[in-house]
Amino acid sequence: MWFELRADRFNREKSAIGHLLVEDWVKRVEWGVDAQGNAYAEVLFEAGGILRHANLMYPQHYPHVPLRIVPVIEGQKWSHHQWPTGELCLEIRADNWLPDFDGADMLRSARKLLDTEGHPDASGNPGEVAIDHRFTEGQRMLGRYGRLILSDALIEELERRSRDVFALDLHNIEFEKSCVCVAVGLGGGYGFSGCDLPPTSRTRLKFVKSVNHQENDGHEEEQIQRGTDHRVPAAGRGRHADQ
Repeated sequence: MWFELRADRFNREKSAIGHLLVEDWVKRVEWGVDAQGNAYAEVLFEAGGILRHANLMYPQHYPHVPLRIVPVIEGQKWSHHQWPTGELCLEIRADNWLPDFDGADMLRSARKLLDTEGHPDASGNPGEVAIDHRFTEGQRMLGRYGRLILSDALIEELERRSRDVFALDLHNIEFEKSCVCVAVGLGGGYGFSGCDLPPTSRTRLKFVKSVNHQENDGHEEEQIQRGTDHRVPAAGRGRHADQ
């Protein structure tokens, strides 16, 4: 463990954060080690006019990689600059981190962020914090379990048709902490298919039930292949939809 091999650095962390108690905006600090053997500091501090209860999570490879600041209570939303996992996205982060930084620097950065957003402007809007980088769509969806992906071609076909409800043929890809549903076909009057799946996923299409709607003497008939029915109404328009 880094805090055992580098006791001098661990003592420096304790001292730096301990000095913040003198400044009076940090109210309490308690140190511990979690079940995975990672050091953490449970901190009660004031920012944005509110007392915040946070954990400073120190990774195994600290101080070569930055620590994380997350609310003690899971699911609390403190900031617009916060990952779905709860971690605050601060001005000190992985792409500009230096081993000379410490937990006190991270706490000051968190306080600066929350103070800025906690003081609204004349119109009542939260204070704006400069953004040094943009989140990708995948980063914004991190932590969401259910995801529905529609290809550009399928969206164009939906927009071309009327606003009736159609059946989507879905290909499910299940991961440990998420389930991704990829729309691979569209029923209704006549079929539509077309989706660029990774080669490793194409072989799994045979497990998906394909639903084809055909006109037969004025009646609609469903032809169903063996598999699991994954049809859902194609009511939503957009490339990704969270569930």
